[in-house]
Amino acid sequence: SNRASAKEIERIDHLFNSYVDKSCGMI
Repeated sequence: SNRASAKEIERIDHLFNSYVDKSCGMI
């Protein structure tokens, strides 16, 4: 359970970073 959560958090963190990258590029 903990392992799955860590993997999910890692995936969400990656998506968030990609989103921030796009936002910074638009500014």
